[in-house]
Amino acid sequence: MNFTFRRKSRRFGIWVNADSVDVDSAPSFYAVATSAPWDAAISDVEDLRHDISTPRAIRSVGATIAGSEDFTEALIRIRTGQNLYQSRIGTIKFDQQTLFSTSMRLPANLHEGDYRARFFLTRKGQVVDMFETAIDVQKVGLERFLFRLSRENPLIYGIMSLTIAIMAGWGASTAFRVFRT
Repeated sequence: MNFTFRRKSRRFGIWVNADSVDVDSAPSFYAVATSAPWDAAISDVEDLRHDISTPRAIRSVGATIAGSEDFTEALIRIRTGQNLYQSRIGTIKFDQQTLFSTSMRLPANLHEGDYRARFFLTRKGQVVDMFETAIDVQKVGLERFLFRLSRENPLIYGIMSLTIAIMAGWGASTAFRVFRT
């Protein structure tokens, strides 16, 4: 995903956009899980070659302002706070010699679509093998019904939302009247 990341600064008593960096590629969701501590799992050279760590997955090519690394760090900090960037070091468990498992918590604000999953087999910090696949992420149940209704029939969704809001307000006022008496 391409976007411009801006830094605000106070000028003449108001906040304005001062510096900016064009980010060529930053994943909307990124999670890294390992079976060992980071330094034991992958070397810096292999991380650079395969763009595995979160800072390496973000590309801001052509960033010419001083301190452009600060923009990358801020992006990582913000998206980590939103649970969009996750670092799960040491969470992969081996069930047998060749089977492994881990779990990722997907945030509620995750966009539907195909997400690329990459698996690296490493030994002594070196990548021995790699596998890549797509994982389809979509909403299910009531959440999916409401999401699709809001996109495909916005008038019906709006009327339904207003009806629910009016009924909830009326029900709350009636409950407060009953408990107040």
